[in-house]
Amino acid sequence: MLATTHSGLLKAAVADHPLMANAAMDFDETNLAPLYTLRAGVPGASHAFAIASRLDFPDGLVERARARVGEDRFRIEHLLTELGARARDLQEKQLEAGRLAEASRRDHEALSLRLAGIDRERTAALAAARRAGEEFLAEARRTLERLVRDLRGEGPRTRTIRDARDELAGLGDRLPPEAPRPPVATPAAGDRVRVPHLGLDGRVVEVRGGRLVVLAGGMRLSLPAGAVAAAAGGGGEDGASRPAASFPPPVAGSCDTTELDLRGFRAEEGWEALDRLIDRAIPAGTGEIGVIHGFGTGRLRAYLLERLARDPRVAGFQDAPADQGGQGRTVVRLA
Repeated sequence: MLATTHSGLLKAAVADHPLMANAAMDFDETNLAPLYTLRAGVPGASHAFAIASRLDFPDGLVERARARVGEDRFRIEHLLTELGARARDLQEKQLEAGRLAEASRRDHEALSLRLAGIDRERTAALAAARRAGEEFLAEARRTLERLVRDLRGEGPRTRTIRDARDELAGLGDRLPPEAPRPPVATPAAGDRVRVPHLGLDGRVVEVRGGRLVVLAGGMRLSLPAGAVAAAAGGGGEDGASRPAASFPPPVAGSCDTTELDLRGFRAEEGWEALDRLIDRAIPAGTGEIGVIHGFGTGRLRAYLLERLARDPRVAGFQDAPADQGGQGRTVVRLA
């Protein structure tokens, strides 16, 4: 049997009976409209007086009816209404927690795959370097043994020693030449440059005092001049050929802050650029990133902060000081 009632006594009796159970239909108290969802296990409140008022029953009639019901019973109905609202709020929070947990799981899986790929690449690079080193050592040993045999044999010693020195010098010539240190120069807008600590090639789009705005990998990076090196083919924006600019070689540890300018980006595009930069910055030892998102509507900033808050690669973030951008710029500390 399915029964409906406005009687609080019947609701209480059902709660005490082992073969019966209460249930309630959810109701929007603000708009006085049914939500058409059934909630089992709890009694529902009666909204008779609220609905009667909405249907233009005379106020005096409604007040007399409420007085005849009694204040205690009215308080119970109010508590039942509050219980229903809290139950709906709890269910919504549980659903949101489930969505966040699923998103976190996906992010964790993606990060694990990314780290596994980096580990495989590192292992392969080390193995290749070891093989190359072993081949070079084996060739050096063979050359040395042959020279020793020649020295022990007959013939003019001076010429043999000179030939041995020439052969050993030839082994050194097989090593990759050391890159020449270019003369110090100031880069200009349009110069092609390389960002060694991030493994990116790009182009200088603006010079701001002692810092360069470099477009690389789809990102706008604000870097000190010492953090970039000259790239092959330094043609200008118009594609005309000109001598490649030369800049001071980057000093290890001299660039631990990278700035990313995301003004004008859509939220998802901005996160993709920041995500790529974090991936490259962590292996390079970069500890802090400055993200310029501006003010605008605030959607880009809110979206980036939400993604950063649940990113295991991020140790924390905060608004920049007022004289360094304030809420238009976020400083991100990497884990």
